[in-house]
Amino acid sequence: MAEAREACQKLGIQTVIEYLNRYHEDVKLHAIPSKFYSDYPGAKIFFVFKEGKFYMTWFKASAAVQNLGITRKVEYELRYKEDPKLPCDPWKFYSDYPGARVFFRKHYLTWHEASFVAHSIGIKNMVDYQQRYHEDSRLPGVPWSYFRWSGLSNTNLLKMRENFC
Repeated sequence: MAEAREACQKLGIQTVIEYLNRYHEDVKLHAIPSKFYSDYPGAKIFFVFKEGKFYMTWFKASAAVQNLGITRKVEYELRYKEDPKLPCDPWKFYSDYPGARVFFRKHYLTWHEASFVAHSIGIKNMVDYQQRYHEDSRLPGVPWSYFRWSGLSNTNLLKMRENFC
């Protein structure tokens, strides 16, 4: 897919219509890239994306957002121009946009990450955690209600609460 995008850029193809009229100019290009390439990112990125204009992946854009300290969509809409490589609407721009919780990453994504950080700053138990979680702004105040504990019984959930730190 990356080679096809590069071929389009070399040919100067920038729209779906132009692609449909000109894809045959390169024998490696396929008539319907969205059907052929499993990692097809959507027309906005495949055809319009210019190397360096926007972050190529939502993950890179998310890292930039975290560096700016943006944690919510409303704040993003006000501040995204602080980084010229951020698109105005990543939720539409990136076809594999993972949702606001993952993109803005106000907290760690998994209890494993949060637990590792808690241990690394010296938190030893839940009492200690409740007093010190604010030392890392990405640690949630109530981790057992923030993280998804799918597939766990109430007994195992209680054990996890006790053993979180």
